[in-house]
Amino acid sequence: MKGRPKNLFVVGNAYCSFDPIFGQGLSVAAIQVSILQQILKKYCKATEGFDSYYREAEKIIQQALNLSYAEASQSGSKIDYINRIKHQMIICLSEISTYDTEMLEDLIEVMHLNKPVHKILTYKNFKKMLNYYLFIRRKFNENRNQ
Repeated sequence: MKGRPKNLFVVGNAYCSFDPIFGQGLSVAAIQVSILQQILKKYCKATEGFDSYYREAEKIIQQALNLSYAEASQSGSKIDYINRIKHQMIICLSEISTYDTEMLEDLIEVMHLNKPVHKILTYKNFKKMLNYYLFIRRKFNENRNQ
């Protein structure tokens, strides 16, 4: 890490993708910070700021968990109605991204947590998803059933 401030201590993953099968980088980083907090409390009095870190990390991790419902549903986990809608949206976004490079770039940015989830849920993308469900996917399913 070039040009970092003096006495900066870096813990956790600098860049990660959230995948419940292969690991949860943000969760691991939060656990590492928890361990660091325990060590600093034992050896030093300067431990303020950890509570605010956990509050902010919880917001980020919740976004990542919302993205993981697609993986959870494929493993047979029970999902409520709202999460089924999220799951279908993720599938739709993924399928559209196979032929729409703009959608692919947005999806990658969100999946790697470089952009918040709401950045991909734009009017333009909702229009693409609606078009996909009404015309493309239905036609595909009709052809597949014949």
